[in-house]
Amino acid sequence: MRDLARRVQALRKEMGFLSTDILDSAHIAELDEESKTLLEPYLEEMASLIRTRKCICTKAASEVKADWHDSELDGKKIYLNIH
Repeated sequence: MRDLARRVQALRKEMGFLSTDILDSAHIAELDEESKTLLEPYLEEMASLIRTRKCICTKAASEVKADWHDSELDGKKIYLNIH
């Protein structure tokens, strides 16, 4: 969870958001089933860490119409979106 949180925080900075801005949501897509299962109990804590109202895990990026930013986690491509 903390590795994903760091990636989202880096994306916030890259997109020009202030560290004090509370964003509406963060979407994470394309996690493998094991990672998604491990992350789900910590979504509220992660939302607090990355300063969003909610954090949503989506199986496929195509499920949500968004401006996705790709990243890599454990050698696999994942997609992030914040707004």
